[in-house]
Amino acid sequence: MKLYRSRGSHGFSLVELLIAVAVFAVALTVLIGLFTQSFQGVFSAGRKTEAQYMGQEAMENVLAGIENEYPDAIIVVEPEEDISLEIAFTPPITLYGTMVTVTVNYTDSAGRSRTQVFKSFIPKTTTPD
Repeated sequence: MKLYRSRGSHGFSLVELLIAVAVFAVALTVLIGLFTQSFQGVFSAGRKTEAQYMGQEAMENVLAGIENEYPDAIIVVEPEEDISLEIAFTPPITLYGTMVTVTVNYTDSAGRSRTQVFKSFIPKTTTPD
Protein backbone atom coordinates (compact mmCIF):
# COMPACT_ATOMS: atom_id res chain seq x y z
CA MET A 1 0.00 0.00 0.00
CA LYS A 2 1.33 3.36 -1.01
CA LEU A 3 0.72 6.53 1.03
CA TYR A 4 0.39 9.83 -0.77
CA ARG A 5 1.20 13.26 0.66
CA SER A 6 0.05 16.56 -0.62
CA ARG A 7 2.63 18.73 -2.31
CA GLY A 8 2.99 21.40 0.41
CA SER A 9 3.61 19.16 3.43
CA HIS A 10 7.27 18.19 2.92
CA GLY A 11 8.90 19.91 5.98
CA PHE A 12 9.18 23.60 6.82
CA SER A 13 9.25 26.44 4.35
CA LEU A 14 12.14 28.88 4.27
CA VAL A 15 9.98 31.67 5.71
CA GLU A 16 8.91 29.50 8.67
CA LEU A 17 12.51 28.56 9.32
CA LEU A 18 13.66 32.21 9.24
CA ILE A 19 10.89 33.25 11.63
CA ALA A 20 11.81 30.45 14.05
CA VAL A 21 15.50 31.43 13.97
CA ALA A 22 14.61 35.11 14.57
CA VAL A 23 12.39 34.26 17.55
CA PHE A 24 15.12 32.03 18.99
CA ALA A 25 17.74 34.78 18.51
CA VAL A 26 15.59 37.38 20.30
CA ALA A 27 14.91 34.99 23.20
CA LEU A 28 18.60 34.12 23.47
CA THR A 29 19.60 37.80 23.48
CA VAL A 30 17.18 38.53 26.33
CA LEU A 31 18.43 35.56 28.36
CA ILE A 32 22.08 36.55 27.89
CA GLY A 33 21.26 40.07 29.10
CA LEU A 34 19.56 38.72 32.21
CA PHE A 35 22.41 36.32 32.86
CA THR A 36 24.99 39.12 32.62
CA GLN A 37 22.97 41.40 34.88
CA SER A 38 22.52 38.72 37.53
CA PHE A 39 26.25 37.96 37.56
CA GLN A 40 27.00 41.65 38.00
CA GLY A 41 24.62 41.72 40.99
CA VAL A 42 26.28 38.68 42.54
CA PHE A 43 29.76 40.20 42.19
CA SER A 44 28.58 43.55 43.62
CA ALA A 45 27.07 41.78 46.62
CA GLY A 46 30.32 39.88 47.13
CA ARG A 47 32.36 43.07 47.13
CA LYS A 48 29.95 44.75 49.54
CA THR A 49 30.16 41.76 51.88
CA GLU A 50 33.94 41.89 51.69
CA ALA A 51 33.91 45.60 52.59
CA GLN A 52 31.54 44.96 55.50
CA TYR A 53 33.79 42.18 56.79
CA MET A 54 36.80 44.48 56.52
CA GLY A 55 35.00 47.25 58.43
CA GLN A 56 33.83 44.88 61.14
CA GLU A 57 37.33 43.46 61.52
CA ALA A 58 38.84 46.96 61.72
CA MET A 59 36.28 47.95 64.37
CA GLU A 60 37.06 44.82 66.40
CA ASN A 61 40.78 45.60 66.12
CA VAL A 62 40.16 49.08 67.55
CA LEU A 63 38.18 47.59 70.44
CA ALA A 64 40.96 45.06 71.09
CA GLY A 65 43.72 47.67 70.79
CA ILE A 66 45.27 46.02 67.72
CA GLU A 67 46.76 48.10 64.90
CA ASN A 68 44.71 48.40 61.71
CA GLU A 69 45.82 45.87 59.09
CA TYR A 70 43.49 47.10 56.32
CA PRO A 71 44.77 50.06 54.31
CA ASP A 72 41.31 50.59 52.75
CA ALA A 73 39.70 51.08 56.18
CA ILE A 74 39.85 54.65 57.51
CA ILE A 75 39.53 54.70 61.30
CA VAL A 76 38.63 57.84 63.21
CA VAL A 77 38.71 57.70 67.01
CA GLU A 78 37.07 60.82 68.41
CA PRO A 79 38.12 62.28 71.76
CA GLU A 80 36.43 60.97 74.86
CA GLU A 81 33.14 62.67 75.61
CA ASP A 82 29.97 62.47 77.67
CA ILE A 83 26.84 61.16 75.99
CA SER A 84 23.49 61.66 77.69
CA LEU A 85 20.66 59.20 77.02
CA GLU A 86 17.08 60.01 77.88
CA ILE A 87 14.53 57.22 77.84
CA ALA A 88 10.86 57.88 78.57
CA PHE A 89 9.92 57.71 82.24
CA THR A 90 13.52 57.42 83.48
CA PRO A 91 16.04 60.01 84.59
CA PRO A 92 18.77 60.84 82.02
CA ILE A 93 21.75 58.49 81.92
CA THR A 94 25.19 59.92 81.17
CA LEU A 95 27.85 57.69 79.62
CA TYR A 96 31.49 58.57 79.20
CA GLY A 97 33.51 57.06 76.40
CA THR A 98 34.86 57.25 72.86
CA MET A 99 33.08 57.29 69.50
CA VAL A 100 34.83 55.20 66.81
CA THR A 101 34.05 55.54 63.10
CA VAL A 102 35.37 53.11 60.48
CA THR A 103 34.90 54.04 56.82
CA VAL A 104 35.63 51.48 54.10
CA ASN A 105 35.77 52.58 50.46
CA TYR A 106 35.35 49.96 47.74
CA THR A 107 34.43 49.64 44.07
CA ASP A 108 31.44 47.57 43.01
CA SER A 109 31.41 45.34 39.94
CA ALA A 110 30.11 48.19 37.75
CA GLY A 111 33.13 50.34 38.67
CA ARG A 112 31.19 52.73 40.94
CA SER A 113 32.86 53.94 44.12
CA ARG A 114 30.94 52.91 47.25
CA THR A 115 31.37 53.58 50.97
CA GLN A 116 30.46 51.59 54.09
CA VAL A 117 30.49 53.46 57.43
CA PHE A 118 30.53 51.75 60.83
CA LYS A 119 30.09 53.69 64.08
CA SER A 120 30.41 52.44 67.61
CA PHE A 121 30.50 54.02 71.05
CA ILE A 122 32.98 52.49 73.46
CA PRO A 123 31.93 53.30 77.02
CA LYS A 124 34.52 53.68 79.76
CA THR A 125 33.95 51.90 83.04
CA THR A 126 35.25 54.85 85.05
CA THR A 127 33.95 58.42 85.07
CA PRO A 128 36.18 61.35 84.07
CA ASP A 129 38.09 63.18 86.80
